[in-house]
Amino acid sequence: MSDQDPLDDWFSLLVSCSENLDAEAAIALWQQAAVDHPDSALPYLMIGAEHAQSGATAEAEDAFSRALLIDPSLAIARFQLGLLQMCNNRIPAAVLTWQALGALDAENPLRLFAEGLTALAANQSDEALSKLQRGLIANEDNPSLNRDMQLVIDRINASTSTSDHTPADYHFLLANYREAGKLH
Repeated sequence: MSDQDPLDDWFSLLVSCSENLDAEAAIALWQQAAVDHPDSALPYLMIGAEHAQSGATAEAEDAFSRALLIDPSLAIARFQLGLLQMCNNRIPAAVLTWQALGALDAENPLRLFAEGLTALAANQSDEALSKLQRGLIANEDNPSLNRDMQLVIDRINASTSTSDHTPADYHFLLANYREAGKLH
């Protein structure tokens, strides 16, 4: 007999199904899961991810916030909410959202990514690169997030190699990141 919660199996099936649906159908599936399992943060996490992927940032922020209301320890929801805030040039809100990630292990990739992006917003490109690169090494579970963070690293490197780009412009990289639709 498995010690795994049967609800985990059901949610795994939903994840698999939603990967084969368009965003609207996947969101409807997860909204029903949220109704059926009001104590679970996972449906809201998935709703947030679907909205973020389709560029509906206000709806994504709302869903990630709902997930955190149910489970404040859900680090990926906290990271994604802060990322949306950062990409929408709401840097103080992102930093505040990410504060709780500081309680994670010093080599936790979400903590490192948040610290790197915060350093980037503060025009500390060397610190940003260091943290983001350490996050890439530490992150073995989420390859899409690594691809996204590599994009940020590449843009930092490209901006530092051009003579007409000043460090004060680094936060605009995050806006470009958002426009590219790269939120995972």
